[in-house]
Amino acid sequence: METSAIFDELSGQLSLGSVPTMLTGVLPTALARLRHSLPQLHIAVSSGLSSSLIAQVDRGAIDAAIISEPPTERPGLRWTAFGIEPLIVIAPIDSPNDPPEVLLQTHPFIRFSKNAWVGQLIDEHLKNMGIVVNDTMELNTLEAISTMVYHGLGVSVIPQRNIQYPGALPLKRLSFTRKAPHRVLGLIEKEGSAKSHLTKELITELAETMRKKHW
Repeated sequence: METSAIFDELSGQLSLGSVPTMLTGVLPTALARLRHSLPQLHIAVSSGLSSSLIAQVDRGAIDAAIISEPPTERPGLRWTAFGIEPLIVIAPIDSPNDPPEVLLQTHPFIRFSKNAWVGQLIDEHLKNMGIVVNDTMELNTLEAISTMVYHGLGVSVIPQRNIQYPGALPLKRLSFTRKAPHRVLGLIEKEGSAKSHLTKELITELAETMRKKHW
C-alpha cells in the first residue's frame, strides 16, 4: 500500500472518552505522539467515570473510551489493556519516615471516590490489609487529592502515574511494604467497530507511553 493510501486510511474523526486520571498524564503525551505521526487524524476527548463511559460506548455516543478494567465482561464490547498502575501511598513531604501502612493509620485519610472503580480497588485493598483509616475527605481527581495532601491535610492511596502532570506537587510517594494491587488501564470499544483501525494506533501509542518512566 502506498504511503498516501495509508494516511488516508488512518485519517478521520475519533470520539474518545477518558477517566479523569488519564487526562493530565499518559493521554496527552500519547495524543501528541499520535498527532505527529498521523496529522490527518482528529480526536475529540470527553471525560467521565468508567461506568458512564462504557454506557456511552455501548449506545454509540462515543467511539471508544479509556477506562479501568471492567469488573465483568460486557457483551458486544471489546476491552484491550495497554498498561498498569500500582497503588501507592502519598503523604506530605515533611511527614514522619514511617512505613506507609503506619502513615495511613496515624494520619487523616483523603479517600479516592468510591464511585470510581479505582476507588473501590483502594477500599478493597485497605480492608484486605486490615488497615483502618480516619476518613476526612472523599475526592474524585488525583490533582485535588494531591493538593490536599501537599497542604498537610492528610495522606491518601492513589494509582502511581508513569507521567506526572506539569507542576506536579512535591510529595512522598511510597510503595506498600507488601505487594499492592494495580489498576489495569485499557480501551473499550464496540466489537467490530468501524474505527478499530484508528483505536489500534491509539492503543499502540498509549502502551508505548506507559512503558516509559517520565518522572
